[in-house]
Amino acid sequence: MKFSRAQWRCWDCLLTGTYVHKGNEFRFLTLTSADGMTRDLMKCFTLLKYRIDNLTPLKLVESGYVDGNRLNDFYLNTDLNDKLRFDYLCVKTSEGVKGVLHIVFVGDFIPTRWLWDNWENITGVAKSVKIKRVKDLDIVAKYVINQSELIGYVAGQSKYVRFSYSKDWVFDGFSKKYDDFMSSFWYRELKNIAKSKGLKCLPLDAYGFFKSLTKKGRDDFYKKRWSKWLECVDVIVKNDN
Repeated sequence: MKFSRAQWRCWDCLLTGTYVHKGNEFRFLTLTSADGMTRDLMKCFTLLKYRIDNLTPLKLVESGYVDGNRLNDFYLNTDLNDKLRFDYLCVKTSEGVKGVLHIVFVGDFIPTRWLWDNWENITGVAKSVKIKRVKDLDIVAKYVINQSELIGYVAGQSKYVRFSYSKDWVFDGFSKKYDDFMSSFWYRELKNIAKSKGLKCLPLDAYGFFKSLTKKGRDDFYKKRWSKWLECVDVIVKNDN
């Protein structure tokens, strides 16, 4: 897979989030655009998030989107006035008229009809909203391996534009901690590999040296990088809790 630097960052943020939220139920949400939209696509998403952030089970019952007799089916551990949780990673692509948003999230149940009505209301025209449930992390991993659904737009696709995520998709300070870890690990490990090959010092062209490694060498490097990063994530999450 040929990744840009931004796509690597997105890939790692996506996988870190699935690791942080292991044991939770994941959902995929697709939001489309259309001609004549009243707002830019990302502004539409910002407004949708604002509405979700202010949703409660009681509001959904009062507005007719959830049957009050089935509250325990959807919100067993959520009080009537608790705001819904929506922890997400969003990938924007250049598909369609004005782009498409592919979102993976964990949190509370959001009725599909509520999403349809609000997305049309916010955009003025766009009606196409797709949402599907992913039962466990193993299935999410298969999406990653097969590069389907959301991941297909991360892994080297020309239509990939950008990604964004909520704070609680990962943890506070994710960006800086990720940058600090990756920069230190990259040079330290490449230096160790260079020494093991009898080189006196790491070549200035670190990326060039990395590309000179065998496929197994590069695979081993990435596996170690990921396992060491997860060790850091475990410590961070434990301290946050």
